Amino acid sequence: MSAPDPAPAPASRRRALRRLPPVGRRSAPVIALLTVGLVGPQAAAVPIVPPRIDVSGPRLPADGARGLGVESARLQPGFEGRLTAFAVGQPLVWIGEDGERVEALSTVAGASGSMAATLGPVRAALSLPVFSALAGDDRPVGGAVGDPGLDLKARLLDREALALAAIGRGTVPAGAAAQAVGSDGPTGELGLAAAVGAGPWGGAAQLGYRLLPRVAGGEDDLHDDVYDDRLRLNLGLSWVGAGEAAPALSLELLSERQLNELGVAWRGSPAELLLGGQWSPRGPKGPRLRGGLGAGLSPGVGAPVWRLMLGVGAQAPLPTLGPPSP
Repeated sequence: MSAPDPAPAPASRRRALRRLPPVGRRSAPVIALLTVGLVGPQAAAVPIVPPRIDVSGPRLPADGARGLGVESARLQPGFEGRLTAFAVGQPLVWIGEDGERVEALSTVAGASGSMAATLGPVRAALSLPVFSALAGDDRPVGGAVGDPGLDLKARLLDREALALAAIGRGTVPAGAAAQAVGSDGPTGELGLAAAVGAGPWGGAAQLGYRLLPRVAGGEDDLHDDVYDDRLRLNLGLSWVGAGEAAPALSLELLSERQLNELGVAWRGSPAELLLGGQWSPRGPKGPRLRGGLGAGLSPGVGAPVWRLMLGVGAQAPLPTLGPPSP
């Protein structure tokens, strides 16, 4: 599904934008770690309408015992359910050429639930985010239901020091695109996940191609902004302690690169750093607690000033089919 190309901006607005030096166009959002959306002088009298793209952040994996944001290449057996509460600060902000700031989305808060099941070399998961608070300068506080998703993961290689898995992911629109926390149509992703390391230290990588609806920037956005497919590159380093509680610490880089007809565009490409921890206070059969704190590293769309998440998950074995063994 594609949106029509945006109409050319008025000549006076194009001239005003071109007079801005490259440093001036990027320095403010880089310092604030926010997305850039340069608007013309007339924007103060016209409410900002966010582009119909999802800026709520990366969808969290439904399994994995080391990291929070990088998909694990090692499949967890049985069932696993997760519930994660999150809050995101300033994921979508326009900065005018006169320095005026308009926080189209200043706060995003909610929770994401997922349920995963592994059968042999394949794992399937359903997920759904719900947003309880969406606040901004031009909007009252409100909520929305995010796009439900289906994840599939297939084991390709599972050795002690190296694991590989193929990843497939899709979502369907649930109407949250108008709130900038959902997509304007179905989305898909194909990728690979890798895990290395056999001791307490381990590394993880995730590479994927995201198929997204083509959305043109609105009339209050920069006239040549087009949001299209993206390349995903996530990297992680983790440590897992000994004992039944299996405490874990992780440091992860979550990044995407915006694609358009000109190739890879740094503008509109989010990146953030996520520090996380996990702990099972009652051992492997009890709930696993998770928490993370992130910060944006780029002026890309969706890179926040800060991200906070707290969650809990639990695992259960698959039911045994057939009569019990004597």
